[in-house]
This record gives sequence, structure tokens and C-alpha cells, in this order.
Amino acid sequence: MRGIGRSGQVLSAFVVFAAFLLLHVSAQGVARDCHPVVPTGPVVLTVDGLIQDCEGQFEVKFDLPGLRALPAEEVLTRNPWEKTKVRYRGVLLRDLVTAVGGHGAVLRIEALDDYHSDLDVADVEAYDILLAYEREGQTLPVRDKGPLFVVFPFTDVPALETQGRYAQSLWQVSRITIK
Repeated sequence: MRGIGRSGQVLSAFVVFAAFLLLHVSAQGVARDCHPVVPTGPVVLTVDGLIQDCEGQFEVKFDLPGLRALPAEEVLTRNPWEKTKVRYRGVLLRDLVTAVGGHGAVLRIEALDDYHSDLDVADVEAYDILLAYEREGQTLPVRDKGPLFVVFPFTDVPALETQGRYAQSLWQVSRITIK
């Protein structure tokens, strides 16, 4: 049986290298274009922790237009703080985590008054949990749960109506740390 020769060895080495590179890229995930939007207005949210290293930054700051640029969703739901169902608009927490390249298991959500609560990323993936910036078409003011409010779909998923979930329904959200 004849050997494969020099050109065959080079080709074999190239195929092995290409396969290794493909596996490595697949394991790491395909790199996304990283062009962080620099807020031009007041920062309403900082996301940090286990996020994509984007041009040496390990936190992403959003002003309200920056959040509005993300895919928006609406949730019509009741909650303990309202007498009727209310329509909220904002970004799903899972979409926000994806947008910053988050890869942790827990979100530490903090309010302006330093109150905080932890939310499992598995729950964020399983339910349409909204980081709302509007209530009934109006921007949420700080004095009324703004600038950002964590809204659970209590009407659509009644099993979520627990004291623990109410405690995770933070308002005046200012920071999310992915752990």
C-alpha cells in the first residue's frame, strides 16, 4: 500500500486543524459584533457581571432610548399594586440578558434605594418577565415605580402569584448584575 505523500499529509493536517477550530468556535459561541451603544441621555440601567467582554467593558449602560432600541414586548396583567389589569411595555429580561451576552445563572436586580432581589435565569427563560419602562403608554416616572419595573405575567401564569414573586417585582430598578 502506498503512503499518502507530502501533499496528502499537509491536507490531512489542514483538515484536523479546521475541525479543531470549528469545535473551538462552537464551544465558545460565535462572536457577535460588539458595538456598545453609548448613552446620550441619563443612564437608567447598568448591567454588569458575567457578560460578554465588549471592547474591554464588563458593564453596559442604557439610557431610555437604548432600552427602547431593544425588542419591545407588552404584558397585560394584574398585580398587588393596581386595582385592574395594566398594560406594561418594556424589554423581556431574557432578551436583555441576550443583548449583553450574559451567561450566568442568577440576576441580582437592584433598585435606586439599594433594595435588591435575586431571580434565577431559568425563570427568566421560562416566563415572559418584563423590565417595563411604560405603563399604559406612559413612561414610568421614578415616583411611580420608574424608571424601570420588573413585571411578572401574573394574569397569564397565576401560579406565579406568590409572596416570593411579589418581592422580586422590583420597581425603580437601576442595576442588574448577572452572576
